[in-house]
Amino acid sequence: MKISSMTVENFLSFGKAEFNFEDAGLVLVEGENQDDESAKSNGSGKSAMIDALVWCLFGTTLRGYENDEVIHRKVGKDCLVTVFLHDPKLKGDNIYCISRARKHSALKNTLRILRMNEGMDLSKPSNSETQEVIEKLLGCSRRTFLSSVVFGQDRAYRFSSLTDKEQKGILDEVLGVERFAHACSIARARKSALEVVATTVRNNLERAEEERDVAKEEMTDHRKKDASFESDRKDRIDKEREGLRKAKVWIKKNTKVNTARLKKVADRAQRTVTNFVKASDIATAAVTEAKILRAGAKVQVDELRAHVKRHESLTGDCPTCGQRVDDTQRERVVGDFKKKLGPAVKALEKVDAAVAEIEQQMVAARSDLHDANQAVLAAQKALNDGVGAGADLNAWKQRVEVHEKRIVEINNEKNPYTSLAEKTETKYMKRFKEAKLLMKQLEADEAQVSQSGFWVEAFGTRGLRSLLLDNSLPLLNEEATRVSQAITGGSISITFSATSDLKSGKTIDRFEVKVDNKHGAGSYSGNSAGERAKVDLCVGLALQRLVASRATAAFNLVFMDEVFDHLDSAAHERVVEVLSDLDKESIFVVSHEEDLKAWFPHTLRVVKRNGFSAVEQ
Repeated sequence: MKISSMTVENFLSFGKAEFNFEDAGLVLVEGENQDDESAKSNGSGKSAMIDALVWCLFGTTLRGYENDEVIHRKVGKDCLVTVFLHDPKLKGDNIYCISRARKHSALKNTLRILRMNEGMDLSKPSNSETQEVIEKLLGCSRRTFLSSVVFGQDRAYRFSSLTDKEQKGILDEVLGVERFAHACSIARARKSALEVVATTVRNNLERAEEERDVAKEEMTDHRKKDASFESDRKDRIDKEREGLRKAKVWIKKNTKVNTARLKKVADRAQRTVTNFVKASDIATAAVTEAKILRAGAKVQVDELRAHVKRHESLTGDCPTCGQRVDDTQRERVVGDFKKKLGPAVKALEKVDAAVAEIEQQMVAARSDLHDANQAVLAAQKALNDGVGAGADLNAWKQRVEVHEKRIVEINNEKNPYTSLAEKTETKYMKRFKEAKLLMKQLEADEAQVSQSGFWVEAFGTRGLRSLLLDNSLPLLNEEATRVSQAITGGSISITFSATSDLKSGKTIDRFEVKVDNKHGAGSYSGNSAGERAKVDLCVGLALQRLVASRATAAFNLVFMDEVFDHLDSAAHERVVEVLSDLDKESIFVVSHEEDLKAWFPHTLRVVKRNGFSAVEQ
């Protein structure tokens, strides 16, 4: 963008002034303060020219003046700065007019932009909106404009003396990486928001998957029940039919029972028992009598055997009469006892045979009695069952009715699991699709979270900023070497570095400007004020070139505000040569050094008298 000219009215110390910025070449801006002879050129309004341009374009001066602070104190109103510019890249006469007014009688406090060749007003309803149009036209913000167009009397001029943090801050401004910090903040906020969304989706997915699994279990269960319903129906009908069959058999059986006949059978069995009781009693009595007879016969036999045994063993004197017993007599007595013993034994054997026979009869009688008793019990039971069956017949008939009714009901039952299986299948498919969609959404959200994380890293301090800084170092070092060679004759070397070596031998990430004076100290702080001024100028010009190479919009002019301070006269020529090599059609150098006039082909003089500054060629 080419800045052509500027008109100023009642701005700071200026009353009215016009400035032409096209093809001005190398111009020395000097001043004279006639209102204060002790101030010499200070306070004459030299820097106000730059302030006016910056204020018109961006609403704030270099020193931070804004609003009513910029109005000339004596006038107190009608402050107006107008800047004309055009874009040489576009065909045709593309002239733009930007004007900013403060307490102006006609324009009030407005900011306007006009496209002159078409008479088109590009201004917006508010100054802030119009400011956006202007910055879009310029292709840069105020900070970038100051870094690429204005140099001197700011912290960039003393760059080498700043702390690592301050240097990084300025370099960030120069490189424009603050947009990376803003982008990093946006990316981090977006990542956090996406993580919240992803967490919500993940929770919804877990819920949907759980509901899907429950629905699947229900569906599977209902399908199984649906498939087994008919076989289950058949089993239940078969069970009812079996119950019906048994009930009918019972009824049929018990309706034919003749209780009168059963009573006769029971009575007859009872009479048989009575007869067998009598026979058993008779047999028992006979056995008792036979046993008594047998006992008497046995006693007789036992006594005879005892007499035989005793007399056979008898010798010597008789224990009863005391007379001597001879063998003849003994044998005679033994023979008599034996004659009696034989018939007695035969009588005992006969009695034993009779007893055995009678006992068999008794056993048989008792067996017949047992059988008769069992028959009585069976007959009585049959009689009781018959009597009970008559009483339960109605209940069994009701059972028949119940079984028949249940069979009809089971046959008429509608399979409930068919519809339930269909409903749960529909529910399952709904949850399945929902879970599938949520899974896709979660994958997409997690991919976005990952992508946002990538940009958080990319826009972070170790991402693009580090890359941009690393890529900028060669240009900075090349320009610093070139300018230092021109200004110091190569006696001072200046190197920009993104790392610093510690005494421990470790290397850390720390931006640093390394200065080595062949004829002086090996650090910036160790050099004299004049040497440090040379270093500052070299560093500033290197940064200036870096800004110009990085800026979206390239401008046709540059302002150097008192950059020759602390430089010796021998360095003035070399600095002028360096400035002459800058790729700018207009270079304005503001200075109060008298010996610079010889080195500048053009001079612009700002004189302040009676409280007003004016431009004198």
